[in-house]
Amino acid sequence: MTPFRVLYGRDPPTVARYILGSSSSEIIEAYLVGEWVYVKLKPYRQNTVRLHQHPKLGRRYFGPFKTLKRIGDVTDKIELPDDARIHLIFHISMLKRCIGKPIQQVTPLNLTDTTNIISETSMNLEDKVPFQEGSIVVT
Repeated sequence: MTPFRVLYGRDPPTVARYILGSSSSEIIEAYLVGEWVYVKLKPYRQNTVRLHQHPKLGRRYFGPFKTLKRIGDVTDKIELPDDARIHLIFHISMLKRCIGKPIQQVTPLNLTDTTNIISETSMNLEDKVPFQEGSIVVT
C-alpha cells in the first residue's frame, strides 16, 4: 500500500502524456520550414524596438514572421523586413509558434532608431586652429 493510498483512500492519478502544443518549453517542438512564428527580443539588449517609458508593459513578441530554413538542431532562419538591423538567425527558445495563418503582420518590427541620430560634422585634420596661450600662439 502506498502512502498516497493510505492518506487519500485511492490510487494516485496517472501522469498525463505529452500532447503536442501543451508544453511550456517550446524547445521540445520543432518548427517546420514555412511556418509563421513570433520573435522574442532580449529585453535589455535590443532597446531600439523597446522605446517605451515602462519597459515591463512593452511588447514581448514581434511578428509574425515566416521561417525560411532550419540551421542546426535548435536554430532557424527567419524572414525579417529589409530595414531590420538584427541577425536573421534565432534560437528556438526565442520563437513562439503562430496559431493559424496571419493575414498581416500584427506587431511591426521597427528596428531603425531615428530618435537618437547624431549628425557628425566633417572635420579635416589638416586644418589648424590657432590657440593663444598667454603670449605664445600655438598652431
